[in-house]
Amino acid sequence: MSNQSPTTEVFVVPPSGGSAHSENDGEAFRLVGTVLLCEDDDQLRRVSARVLRRTGVTVITASTGQEAIECVRADGGTIDLVLLDVLLPDMNGCDVFHTIYQMNPQIRVILISGYSESQVERRLAAIKPSYIMMKPVDAKMLRQTVARFLPPQKETIA
Repeated sequence: MSNQSPTTEVFVVPPSGGSAHSENDGEAFRLVGTVLLCEDDDQLRRVSARVLRRTGVTVITASTGQEAIECVRADGGTIDLVLLDVLLPDMNGCDVFHTIYQMNPQIRVILISGYSESQVERRLAAIKPSYIMMKPVDAKMLRQTVARFLPPQKETIA
């Protein structure tokens, strides 16, 4: 296993014509895994968690950086993916990412930011997240991005 940080892919999600988190866009993913969602905006956290749960994943939520760190510390290795807002009330999300990385360098982290790509990159130093997603993020993009990092649910034949 390499000690190098994973390659970072950056993409910008253009604003959609509808709601920022429209849940009825007709695409269904069935995924397996546990996602830690750290977002300080209560409504955005609830809607995003609901979108993710509809894909079949288990969702753990945190509203602060310290809560996210404690979730990872107490996790025991079941968290497969962290969705982490860059701007949190108690800590900078990039600092939270670095702390999580020190605790578990194998955990995949997607940073979600309203800042420009270059602003986020400047704060990251040498360790890079699995992905950087730029706000606004709609439900379809959220599901598609998470699907890139979690395995699909296997279909059972009756």
